[in-house]
Order: sequence, then structure tokens, then C-alpha cells
Amino acid sequence: MAQATSYLPELGGVGVFDCSDTAAIGPRWKRWLRAFDLYAGGRGVKDPAQKKSLLLHCSGLSVQDIFFTLTESTEGADVYEKTVSTLNKHFTPEVNIPYERHLFRSMSQKADETVEQFITRLRQKAETCEFGDLNAVNEQIRDQVIEKCSQHHLRRKLLEKGRTLTLVQLREIARAMEQSERQARNIEGIEEVNKVAWGAKGAKSRTFSRPRKDNRKSGNTNSHRVIGPCYNCGREGHLAKDDKCPAKGQKCRKCHGVGHFEARCKSKGQKSTVRQVSSEGPANYAFSVHGTSGQTQNSIVINIGGIQMEAIIDSGASCNVMNRGTWETLKRQSIKCTSKKSDKHIFVYGSQTPIHAVGSFVARIAYNDRYEDGVEFLVIEGRGQTLLGKDTSIKLGVLRLGPLPSPNERHDINKVSTTLGIKDELIRKYPKAFQGLGTLRNFELEISLDPEVKPIAQPLRRVPYNLRDRLEKKLLELEDLDIIEPVHGPTSWVSPIVVVPKGDTDIRLCVDMRQANTAVLRERFPIPTVDEVLQDMNCSKVFSKIDIKWAYHQIMLAEKSRDITTFVTHKGLYRYKRLMFGVSCAPEMFQKVVQQVLQGCEGVQNIMDDVIVHGSSQDEHDQRLREAVRVLSETGMTLNSDKCEFNMSKLVFMGHVLSEKGIGPSEVKVKAVLDAREPTTASEVRSFLGLVNYSARFIPDLATISAPLRKLTKKDEEFVWGAEQQVAITMARPLRNNAA
Repeated sequence: MAQATSYLPELGGVGVFDCSDTAAIGPRWKRWLRAFDLYAGGRGVKDPAQKKSLLLHCSGLSVQDIFFTLTESTEGADVYEKTVSTLNKHFTPEVNIPYERHLFRSMSQKADETVEQFITRLRQKAETCEFGDLNAVNEQIRDQVIEKCSQHHLRRKLLEKGRTLTLVQLREIARAMEQSERQARNIEGIEEVNKVAWGAKGAKSRTFSRPRKDNRKSGNTNSHRVIGPCYNCGREGHLAKDDKCPAKGQKCRKCHGVGHFEARCKSKGQKSTVRQVSSEGPANYAFSVHGTSGQTQNSIVINIGGIQMEAIIDSGASCNVMNRGTWETLKRQSIKCTSKKSDKHIFVYGSQTPIHAVGSFVARIAYNDRYEDGVEFLVIEGRGQTLLGKDTSIKLGVLRLGPLPSPNERHDINKVSTTLGIKDELIRKYPKAFQGLGTLRNFELEISLDPEVKPIAQPLRRVPYNLRDRLEKKLLELEDLDIIEPVHGPTSWVSPIVVVPKGDTDIRLCVDMRQANTAVLRERFPIPTVDEVLQDMNCSKVFSKIDIKWAYHQIMLAEKSRDITTFVTHKGLYRYKRLMFGVSCAPEMFQKVVQQVLQGCEGVQNIMDDVIVHGSSQDEHDQRLREAVRVLSETGMTLNSDKCEFNMSKLVFMGHVLSEKGIGPSEVKVKAVLDAREPTTASEVRSFLGLVNYSARFIPDLATISAPLRKLTKKDEEFVWGAEQQVAITMARPLRNNAA
């Protein structure tokens, strides 16, 4: 009978030990020797002499040359141990403990290294530092990770634990945060080809590998060719002959040519001309226009009530003036303002004949990143460009009166004027972030439904005939934007719509989701309060507010979650392809998505679609703002440039005024309290107290002052309005004094 033979699997050997590199040769020798012991054990080599021969063979010729020149005898029973001892003495010289500990203290987490890998390197280095027992070594490693880890949020989390933090707990916390970071990147839509690394200061850097189409006609085989600024519009990302160039078909205000902007015009400038006031009086021209080809040298582009337009800076004007034709144009564009009649008269310099103002309006006016609320414009008959008066020009920072500043002040002014252009910088660098309706890449939202709730198909609600044309136009617009899609075939859920007129030509389409929301399971994700957001803004002096355009509609819905959004119109059934307003779980889910997208952006908080960026200095704020816009752009989301406010020293956020002096109530909240009428019932008293309580922190001794009013809200208390209540209602007066 043949004897069975046992075969060992073929094991890979260990590499030759490189002893030519003397840097850190001791630790490297120990690691190589450990690998050899494992290899010899796997091969089943136990004989000392055989093990010695295998050791010298695997280590290489250089180690053999060194070993045979050593004078120590390695003969005897334990020949392998003597060989190892001889080589250890040669490769492991006397260790300089202070220097080794210095190297240990200098170690920091690498950009592409996890915390677990960092701990492994620290433990290897600690073997030569003689810190003591295992507990002492773990304590030193723990302190080094806290000090030299690359993520600020992890360091803050570890410091919160204090002296009770152990190395085991540190590894669990780090592992959880790194895993959540990877999951957040998956939600943001970062594909596997996009390498994500953490810099030394915790800032994310991404390198993208995207294929480009070869330009075979021109013979250009460089797929990574960089496209410079367009010759016609100045923006990057396209060529001058591209059909998508914004300058295509536009008229230049300098040479009157077609196809390029004035800023890119290469023609020589014309001399300044003066268009004189007509002799027919102010009925034809209200004021003259000085400039080059119809544009004045002191004209600027400002934002009035959300609409961009050109205006002239007039340091001699005591008010802001606009002609009636421009006013009618702004009304057709749905300007945000409050208009009223006016009986004021305007006198042109040197004239005794007044110009009667046909009306006036009050609106917010903005230039670059500065704004002023409640600016009044007088509307007059006649023609001419809009004038910006002296007071408004000074407030916007476009007019400076007085002596020339000192050299230091000039440097500061230049620095401020540079930072004021950060909006243009962001638009040039990330043009797609400010164009159209974006979509969060590689993410589809699923709405959880209760299977026990029976679907309901509600009947059609008839829309008035005078609104049907607007509704059809709105449905086509939403379908073109890929927000809704027609439904063909049976559907389990059907909700009616409510059409709300918006201006003279537009409507707001609302879906009545009350029945459908009974089946929606809410996620209950916590939405931060205003106090929580303000807490993180301590010591901040510069602010920006980013508005995500059509916020909910940038989140795609999963196929199985679209059925519940089906609604019925006189044109048939439609359903939403994107997250919509009216779904009960939409606020929490949108907050969660945006919060995860912005995770890792320091100094950035959001409440729903309002994202605020803050910093204690101009440079810190600008760095954080660029990072936030970059992340939003890379994830496919777009912003509403008209509603974004950049680089503000004072900003209104969620009804509060933020500035370097602290926080205060907005003028709107103050005015609402001051203009509130005297309550006549207990219910109106409660409403008034609720209005005041929103700004309670800015009213000293509010509880004591409001006691007479709260007394009237009790169940069995007779409602009697007396002098005591009249005095109490004046508690709103301190609000204006405490406004930031």
C-alpha cells in the first residue's frame, strides 16, 4: 500500500534586505526579520542550522558579506539565535532616545492616510522611544493623533472626550467619522475615478479624470487641452464660435458691433460727447447723459429690487431719480418694491421750474456685495438714465467725498475693492454653478411610504378659464426643465392642484398633498435652530449668504417614489421627477442632503436652502466661500446669483441682523412690532406677544414688562385695556435701540 505524501503549498519568499540605505536601518531590519520568521514557519523549517542557512540566503549577498566579516562565533546548539543576535548588534546600533522621541513628535497624518494607518506608523516608531509599558505607549499615541490628525472635526470631537479618552475609543470614533465621510461623498455623487484626499489642514482636494472627445478635424490629440477665455464674452469653458456663448447676437455699446461685449471690444474708444437737454423743457428730457457712445464714465450696474440695471452716480443730486419708461419696464419684470404716489417736486440745477414726481417706490438696492434697504426712487416724466443720489452712492461705497486717503488707507481701500469682486471671481471660475437649474449628481431620493395606507385617487378640480392658458404654459415650462413628466397608464395616487395667480402673466402651481401625506413616513431629521447656527458664528466679522436655486427641484426622485406625486389637470395626469414642495418629509430630507453635501466645509451652515458662510477675517471668509461654492458646483447644484449676498459686514439671516458687533433684530421685525395695532381681544394679545417673543433676547426685562399683557390671556380674566397695558405695549421701543 502506497504511503500518502503531504505537500505544503508553495509560499512566496521574502525580499532581499537592502542594507545600503542606512536611514532607519534598525526598524527596517526588525520588520524584515519578522517577515522571515513567518516565512520560515510557513515552510516548516525548524532545524537551527537549516534556518540559519535559509536566513542568510533570503537576506541577500550584501548581508552575507557583512555576516562573514563579523568576528563573533555562531557555532553551537542554538546557531540560529546566535546568528540573529550577531546581525541585530550590527543593524541595531545604540538608539538616541531624545532624538527618536523628537521624530515621534514630528510625525503627522499624511494626506492619503487613514487614522488607523497613522496609528500603526506611530506604534512602530514608539518601539525605539522607550515610553514605558503598553498603557504609556497608548497614551502617547493618543496624544499624537489628537495633535497631528488632518481633520479639524475629528480633533474637536476627540478633545470633547477629555482625559477619559482611550486609544480604543479614539480608533472607534475615527473609524466612524471616516466611514460617514465616504458615505457622504457617495451621496454627493463623487465617482470612484474621482480621487478624494484630505490635506494637512483638513481641506478636501479632488482630481478628476474625465474623458474628452478628440478634435479630429484640427488633428489635436491632446485630450486635456485647457480652453482659455472666450474672445467675445471673456468667460471660460467655450470658444468664441460656440453657439452657447452669451455674447452671440448681443450689441457692443462701444463700437455698436454685434457678437461681443464691450469689455472684449478691440476698437479704439470714441471721444466723450454730450447730449444736450432739449429746448422743449423737462417734458422731453428730464436730465442729460454724459459719456462714451451713450454710456457715462460714472455709470455703474446696480441691482434694484432684484433687477440689474445701469445708473449714473450724481454727487450733486439729493435724491434718486428714474424716468417713467424705466419704471414701467421694471414693473413688467416684477420688481420687488413698495410703490406709492408722491407730491414732491424736483428742481434742476439753475432752474426755477420744478419737475413733478408722478410717484415713488422703495426697494433694496445692491452693488457688488453691498446693499441698502428702504432706498427711495422718485419717478418722473421724460427721458434719461437713472440717477443715483449722493447719499445712496456714499452708502453703497461707490462715492467718496473728502481729502485723499493716506498711503496706508489707500492700500486698505484697494484690498477692500479687490475682495468686493469675489462674486465675479466665483462666477468666472464656476460658471455652471450660476446657470440654469442644477441636479445633485448620482443621487435619487426615496420617499418611504406606509404600506397600510390605501392609495386615494382624487377628482379633478376645475381651473378658471382665464387661468388655463397660464397653467398650460407653466406645465410646458416644468416639463422642459425636466421637473415633471406626463403619466401614461394607471396610477394609484392622484392629487388635485391649486392655481395661484402670480403677477399679470405667471402662476404658482400648488399640489394639494394632504391626502397623499398620510402615507408618507417622515424621517425626523433634526433641522438646526437659529440659535444653534448663530452659536457657531462667534467672533465672525464677514458673512455671505448663498441661495440654492429652486432648492427642492435639484433633488431627483427615485422611480418608485414618483407615483405619490401624481396630480391631475385639465391637460391630463403629470407627476414630479424631482422633490417638490408640499411633501411632508421634504424639509427634513432636503436639510439632510444639503448638510451632507457641505460636510467638511468649515464655517458653513445651512437651514434648508439658506446657506451662510462666515469668517473672523476677510481671508478666512473668502477661503471658506470659495470652498463652499466649489463643493456645490462639483456636486451639480446651482445657485441664484440675484439672491446670493457675498462679502457682507452686515447680513440679515432668518430675521436677525449679523455683524461684527453681534446680532440684532432686522428692521422688518422691529417695524412689525412698532406698527402693530392695539389688541382688542385676548387672541390678538397672544398674537402680539408671539410677534414680540421672536425678538425677546433684545428686550431687557421682557417678562416683567409683558406681565400686564399676559394677564389678559388667562382663561377667567376679564379683558380690560387700561393704562397698565398701554404702558406695557411700549416695550417694543427698546427693540430699535438694540438693533445691530
